[in-house]
Amino acid sequence: MKEKAGNSLIAFNSAILYVKMLITIAIALYSTRLVLEALGVEDYGIYAVVGGLIALLGFLKNSMSISTQRFMSFYLGTEDNEKLNTVFNTSFILHGILAIGIALILEVAGFFFFENILNISEDKIDIAKTVFHFMTFSTMITVFSVPFEALLNSHENFKIVALFEIVSSVLKLLIAFYLFYTGFDKLFIYSLLSALSVVLILGVQGLYTMQKYSIIKIQLDKYYDKILIKDMTSFAGWNTFGVACSIGRNQGVAVLLNIFYGTTINAAYGIANQINSQLLGFSSTLLNSFNPQILKSEGSQDRTRMLDLAMSASKFSFFMLAIIAVPVLIEMPFVLKLWLKEVPDYTVTFGRLVILITLLNQLGSGLPIILQAVGNIKWYQIIVGSLILLIIPIGYLFLYLGYPPYTILIVSFLIEIPALLLRLYFAKLHGGLSIITYLQKVVVRTIPILILTIGISLLVHSITNNEITRFVLTLVTSTSVLIFLVYQIGLSKSEKTKIVNQIIKIKKSGFN
Repeated sequence: MKEKAGNSLIAFNSAILYVKMLITIAIALYSTRLVLEALGVEDYGIYAVVGGLIALLGFLKNSMSISTQRFMSFYLGTEDNEKLNTVFNTSFILHGILAIGIALILEVAGFFFFENILNISEDKIDIAKTVFHFMTFSTMITVFSVPFEALLNSHENFKIVALFEIVSSVLKLLIAFYLFYTGFDKLFIYSLLSALSVVLILGVQGLYTMQKYSIIKIQLDKYYDKILIKDMTSFAGWNTFGVACSIGRNQGVAVLLNIFYGTTINAAYGIANQINSQLLGFSSTLLNSFNPQILKSEGSQDRTRMLDLAMSASKFSFFMLAIIAVPVLIEMPFVLKLWLKEVPDYTVTFGRLVILITLLNQLGSGLPIILQAVGNIKWYQIIVGSLILLIIPIGYLFLYLGYPPYTILIVSFLIEIPALLLRLYFAKLHGGLSIITYLQKVVVRTIPILILTIGISLLVHSITNNEITRFVLTLVTSTSVLIFLVYQIGLSKSEKTKIVNQIIKIKKSGFN
């Protein structure tokens, strides 16, 4: 009964998060168009590269967030409220220290980057530094809010999570509109209001969380636990290395492009990543629904269910990305033309390559969760993290030799292949995952479907030269073919039965 309830909760939470995702994607894409138009290519490029530095050096927040959610979900699985309180208070202490530490690190590192590395024109350097200070402040507040976010996620209260994210998106849209009417420096106003909106949303979120889960008390002296601090810090430390490598790979590419080609190329890369982040939201939303159940299953010592859920997470997150990524991949020039008034050079190529890298990454998206669940991540993070960082020296070499800017993303795609194999190896070593089972349940049921869908969609794409007709035909064809193939090839018999039963249940509840 508990397993069925957990599976139903995954389906319910996925539905809520996908509705949220559709709303926030629509708002985000339109907001980006407005911001690009209001700021111009150069100022938007400055914001993108400065934001890249924040992401590069603010990785500690991401790793601690994963660590906190892991421990909270794990102890929810053991149904130990006393331990849950200890985890929250320990996390509260760690994130308070971390928030101040990150702010200091960012400010020191920012001085070094602005003086020695970044290629920004002299007349823009002062405003770029101001933008950096605003983003540092908002990052500090975001870090401090992690324990409250983790509490919501571990309890799978995704209705409220979705509500806060929608409100945040609406605020960003309002800020984008305001840029056309302000008489002040637009980049300054955009950065200031963006930072204030983060503070507002996270403040309200914290107040709601503490009222909703009144069993959780902030009592630092009562729930202080040195051993748990050591365990959480160790887990977060190794996770920090992995997250740092991942963000360093992505933002290192942005810095290299800035060094060799300037802020205009950064605008193109920033737009490509905007598209990719919105598409990735479809698959990461599903992972967010699976994560608590995977961790709780390990906490309740149900290793078989944990592994099954992790493989299902990999497969379904890949499908959710592919259903949107395939038509965008094929119709990238039209999508950009429809979305933006001014499309920077190389945006189409960057966009396509970034999407292909993400599709490959999604094949193993459930594997790191296995390692997080069992708590053995040290050598996985060291080896895989070091591998994906090779993009920086290799990419630098190719750009130095005069290769076109997109070459660095081709290298990144090739490095992602051995990284996937290593993730699979460590999931077998520490989690007991069968490689043969993974290949049968995930790879064999995904790659052929993707290839067939792209092939058939390209044939339809070549029928007409009318842009709108071609886009509609490609979208309808790719979606229809993918859904059909997923049902026929991608799903096991038990998964088909569960989906049919869930649809019947939804229909019955709708009529009652």
